Amino acid sequence: MDIEHAIIKSNPFFSSFDDKDYSTLLPHITLVTLKPQEVLFHEGDFSDAFYIVKDGAIRIITINSRGETVFLARVGARGFFGEQAFSPAFSPRRRATAIAQVESTLYRFPRDVLRSLRHRDPRLQLILQKQGVQYIREKLQTLVNNFQQTAFHIEQIMGKIQSFPKRSVLFFQGETAHRAYIVVDGEIELRTYDQEKRIQQQTSIGPGQLFGAEGLSEHGIYLETAITKEDASIISIDSSRYQKVAENHPLLKKLGERFSRQFTFKAKGKILQFRSEYLDMPAITSIISLSDGQEIVCQQIISADMFIASITHVTATHEIKFTRDENYSRTLSLEKNKIIGFSDYGIWQDSHALLDFIIEGVEITEKQIEEFLKTGRILTQTIEKTDEKLVCICMRVPYSIINKLIVSENADFSDIRKRTGAGSVCGGCKPLILEMLGTNAWSPCIVFRVINHTPHIRSFQFRPLNKTIFPFQAGQYLVIKVKIDNVWVQRNYTLTSTSEQPYYEITVKKEPKGLFSSWLFEHAEENLIVYVAGPYGQFTLESTNGMPIVCFMGGIGITPAIAFTRYLANAKKQQRIYIDYSVVLAEQFILMDEFSNMTKKHSTIAMNHRITNISGMLTEQEIKTIILSIDSCHIYLCGPQGLEKLVIDTFNKMNLTSERLHVEQFIHAGSPENLPQTIK
Repeated sequence: MDIEHAIIKSNPFFSSFDDKDYSTLLPHITLVTLKPQEVLFHEGDFSDAFYIVKDGAIRIITINSRGETVFLARVGARGFFGEQAFSPAFSPRRRATAIAQVESTLYRFPRDVLRSLRHRDPRLQLILQKQGVQYIREKLQTLVNNFQQTAFHIEQIMGKIQSFPKRSVLFFQGETAHRAYIVVDGEIELRTYDQEKRIQQQTSIGPGQLFGAEGLSEHGIYLETAITKEDASIISIDSSRYQKVAENHPLLKKLGERFSRQFTFKAKGKILQFRSEYLDMPAITSIISLSDGQEIVCQQIISADMFIASITHVTATHEIKFTRDENYSRTLSLEKNKIIGFSDYGIWQDSHALLDFIIEGVEITEKQIEEFLKTGRILTQTIEKTDEKLVCICMRVPYSIINKLIVSENADFSDIRKRTGAGSVCGGCKPLILEMLGTNAWSPCIVFRVINHTPHIRSFQFRPLNKTIFPFQAGQYLVIKVKIDNVWVQRNYTLTSTSEQPYYEITVKKEPKGLFSSWLFEHAEENLIVYVAGPYGQFTLESTNGMPIVCFMGGIGITPAIAFTRYLANAKKQQRIYIDYSVVLAEQFILMDEFSNMTKKHSTIAMNHRITNISGMLTEQEIKTIILSIDSCHIYLCGPQGLEKLVIDTFNKMNLTSERLHVEQFIHAGSPENLPQTIK
């Protein structure tokens, strides 16, 4: 196959790939040839691939509710489309139809390979995050430019421009919404008042911006008061015409959806926020325009607890990264010693502090870098003085405002975020707001049963006080939080129950230096209340598509296999599973009777028990024999570091595709705090 490597390597999604990444990708690239007017895919199809145009041209279209074709884009040579293929979503769907305008040749990149690369290398995840931010920013800029270029056409559809003198009130907060408005010239002030008629939020919008439409489309009333700050020219659209025009003009509809809110940002500039998507996941994008002309683009990916921030038009010289576990990591982009961007996985409550570093443009010291590499945080002595406790530091929202919304108006988290902006920038205040709501991520659970397996291994079963068991997949984990010596301590434990059971179960080994596991063994008796968050985690059977499973498990690392076998047996699945279970001493085996019964009842479940001080450690040859004896199997690995290294090294020598290997990190309790906290 003739591949023009320059076309692929110049693509923004692949331009940062090194030779190893590229050589992994190359064998999976295929050529697709289309005749004129041939459909590549339809809107709503499964997003199974990403495409780069080698030659020719592709038209991207959609169909509106009246069945009319709406042209969205033309993608020519070296252009690309189908970014949903990078999405970690379970089943991303195409948002438009792609048709060849002329005879065209495309490079096709299959989704499973892209996801495998993305999952294997956190550095590639950061590359994709950055491209996602830039891509969305460019789409927004195009949206605004297109709107400005087509303003006369839209004006003809909607009527003449009206002029309003300075200090004219266009509408009051709480009034029934009859019209939407677009600023043509001048400046409009939007004010939000509290129940005492005091100004709660105040901002200004200028030419090209739509306001008042949210009341038409969602609430039926205006959410703020609009006043002209100076003589202004405005297009006025009545409700019925707006709905009709928005339906037939996707651009106007997008303006109504996206330009949702502007706030003053720490008195240093303005922040524009709009709903968006990142790799098919719902997000809130914030563009912070500072008074010195600088601009910062932030994205909070809601469903994945991710936050990305980057100053525009500045190139990083290097990056540094901290990883705590699979759910908490952080990467800083530096220009010399100045932070110009960062990405957070998990909810970090100090994200606002890093944002301050970007805004202030101050250099970080070697000591601060050293602290970051150890803890993921940057120590600072700067303490912002305020007359009142701030819950959301980014948006300067005090405790009293949020508390009043909760008490007086029964607001939920979505209402609070929409009304005040709290939790909409970095998201670090979300746990505190949820805690104020009493519906936070931590659910109180009561211990109702403790099962002794060995002197050092027990299963603990919890029932949520609200009796709600959240659905989960076999292999996922809970985060358990308790107070030990007046300090809140939390650990991750794999669930060994199934989601059909009316309780959560974790199986725990008491480690000699394990603060948390020791506390559980000494204090977790019936009716004890603990706090639980989750379930979370990707160490599941979802990606196997029913293919056979081989588990190499050691010691307490057997817990995911307990979950897998219980799920497969209870669901009467025909998916084959083979478990190689190693312990040092025979008395360290757990649930032997249950495993024995399952292997007798289900021909698809098989297990080998290995006592290493008698039969020796698992060998490379044994690993190869097991894997080769079970065609196309997926390999799951959880156990001590020695076992993990042996299996991974053997797997790599066999040149198997990386998506077939699934590893759950195994860290002994008592390890240093900066190591991953996935403690079994």
